[in-house]
Amino acid sequence: MGKKCNPILLFVIVLFILLLPPINEKAYSADDSVRFAILRADGILIPFAHYDNGKWNNTWPEPDTYGPEKLGSIEDIPNSYLGNSKPLQIKWHLIGSEKEVNITKPVIFETHCQTNWGLLTDFIGPKGKYAYAVKRGIAIDNKETGYGANELENDSGEGARILKFITDSFNSLEDKGIKEELKKERIADLLEYHPYINKYLPYSGQPLSYQVRTAFPIKIKDLYMIEIAPRKEKLYYVEATREYPDLGYYKYPCEGISFFKAYIKEDKHGKLSILNKHLELTDCDMKYAIPATPLGIINIGGNYYLIEEKTYYEAEDYNILRIDDKGLNEVLSTFGGGC
Repeated sequence: MGKKCNPILLFVIVLFILLLPPINEKAYSADDSVRFAILRADGILIPFAHYDNGKWNNTWPEPDTYGPEKLGSIEDIPNSYLGNSKPLQIKWHLIGSEKEVNITKPVIFETHCQTNWGLLTDFIGPKGKYAYAVKRGIAIDNKETGYGANELENDSGEGARILKFITDSFNSLEDKGIKEELKKERIADLLEYHPYINKYLPYSGQPLSYQVRTAFPIKIKDLYMIEIAPRKEKLYYVEATREYPDLGYYKYPCEGISFFKAYIKEDKHGKLSILNKHLELTDCDMKYAIPATPLGIINIGGNYYLIEEKTYYEAEDYNILRIDDKGLNEVLSTFGGGC
């Protein structure tokens, strides 16, 4: 007869396996020094964050804040730009990709109505007047690691699932926002003279009736997903809108728009939960909406950080947010330029 397995030994083996870190987990240690930069489609890197000695900071100048220095070569870049830390690396890696880019020289670049110093690379991207506005991802000057973002089809199966999941939140935030707008003094003053009194919200034009609003469809505008495969988890970012007919407030047609955005976590069991959400009541110019683009996730010392770009009406910034079960907490924000 074969030997019987010792139950105590079996328990110890199973416990040991369960306590092991996820296989192939991509992570930095807490004492690593890592620089992060936006890679533009025109091949320019924009340094915007530095993790060093357990702290986040940005020592690279923000637009229009640099001095009179003339930087003709990489050797000319002052230590103040680099945080007096490790030397600037020539080879940078793209998060979530096997691609690498090499710095060739510092250059002045335009960002909205401002300028700044950036790092020109050998990356070859699309040409065109507005190619600079397209961000190709996050580059890091340390070993390649992290999880890149993937843009999903809005009408995909995942899109339908996310749309169904956010519908109640969308309706609730929209209803709350309209009620808050009606309490504002500028709105109250208009109601007496407004041609659509008791029917539509002045300026943006959302119907005041919940039943009327919910008859209009919610449509996904953008949908991204970042998969942390070793943990069997996903992070979704969704932007969705509900549009209402133009009421003729302006000389040109301009529909009312309710703009919703949210980060949604999917755990290893497939359960969805919203980490943060926001809805803006706006119109066709989307002036007060602030879209975002998730660019990747990194693990440093067991903490997960999301990197995103936010786009304002005439400006942009780059943000690092720590992810936990309670939501997203900003640890660093760097201004990227504006008008």
